[in-house]
Amino acid sequence: MRTAALVAALSLGVAPVSFGASAAAPADPVDLGGTPVGQVSTDPGNPTELRAGLWSDTLGPGETPDATHQYSYERTGDDTAVHIGVVATAAEVGDHVMVESVIGDTTCDTDSSTPSYAFPEAPFGAAITLTGSDAADRNSTCLTARTVTFTVSRGPSSVGGDLPVAIKIVEEAPLEELDEDLPPSPEEEPGLKLPGTTTPDDVQGGASFADAPLLVPGTHRASGPSGETRLFRVSLDWGQTLAVRLDAAAMGAAELEATGGFVGPQVELSLLDPMRRVLDTHPDGDDSEMLDDVDAIRLSDAAGPVRYLSRWGSSATYLPGEYWVAVSVEASDNPVSVDYELTVAAQGDVEGAPTYSDQDGFTDPFLVGEDSYSTLASGNPARQDDEAASTTRRLAALGLGLFGLVCCALGALQLRRR
Repeated sequence: MRTAALVAALSLGVAPVSFGASAAAPADPVDLGGTPVGQVSTDPGNPTELRAGLWSDTLGPGETPDATHQYSYERTGDDTAVHIGVVATAAEVGDHVMVESVIGDTTCDTDSSTPSYAFPEAPFGAAITLTGSDAADRNSTCLTARTVTFTVSRGPSSVGGDLPVAIKIVEEAPLEELDEDLPPSPEEEPGLKLPGTTTPDDVQGGASFADAPLLVPGTHRASGPSGETRLFRVSLDWGQTLAVRLDAAAMGAAELEATGGFVGPQVELSLLDPMRRVLDTHPDGDDSEMLDDVDAIRLSDAAGPVRYLSRWGSSATYLPGEYWVAVSVEASDNPVSVDYELTVAAQGDVEGAPTYSDQDGFTDPFLVGEDSYSTLASGNPARQDDEAASTTRRLAALGLGLFGLVCCALGALQLRRR
């Protein structure tokens, strides 16, 4: 029986699974992805040149020269907007990540982010945009400079150890008409419209940005191991607003006792934009709550609407693409898994899309990788070693499939002999 079960599992390409482990290894942080930068520079006069795409780097301990890395980017077109995002995962509270662009004597943009107090291992990120000071400004150094220089640093952090980061660079085509009538940036953040639940389906959150499942509007049932963050994606188009709610039932008394405390783990909900900047929690939202054995919890958040002119306003939701939903569960003395329902909705009509110029070879508005254009700012081409790994996986899957057919044929032959 065991031999038959093993052959059946192999023929279906099923790997052995272990259940009910009494102890868990320390949780790994979210995989940020990206192609390694290689040799980095700490010399402002000799920055490391990067192209559009997603890159990985590691910053040295805070308050050391290696805590600040110098980069440059060459624009491929005239009057294009350059978006630069940096996302990190920290080992402890008190860390910091900062991205800043200074071209000559002009400070174009700066942004920074710190990890969550309860969840330093969860991704935290910042992003900047290099363009004119307003929609009509066509003379700004930040818009006209062919070479964009910027730094990625740990800012005022004094935390020791290395800080892994991913750097995302997207170049956006200019508008076809500068005086195009577009919806203005909202003067106030629209109220949060909590989405209603639907019959849930089961989904497994990703432990990396690349593996985060793309959710359709509706309710999805998932679980989160204590001490870890799970990621999901939701696609958002021009004019739309993302609304998210998380519902988790009260813990059972025995389950709560197993965590080693009077209350269960804290659960946190956060949103990241296509450049992987962590967005501020909506004023009407609730981003974290502690589980117990009495009351269910409900978390909520929203972002949007996505409007082109919001890049000159106070809103950070000015790019269409995939927005990430991060759900973090606090570590506990004994490993537990928190079940929850995640309801997502892209609210509002698709409207207000700008008309882009196709000059300088822009086949789509966003250059997201070398010679790779996309209608979404979140688009990322597969890195070369990922493509090779994908080919290897396909060949391995083909081999397993052929092996399975052989096993089935041998089984059928054995039955005929009987």
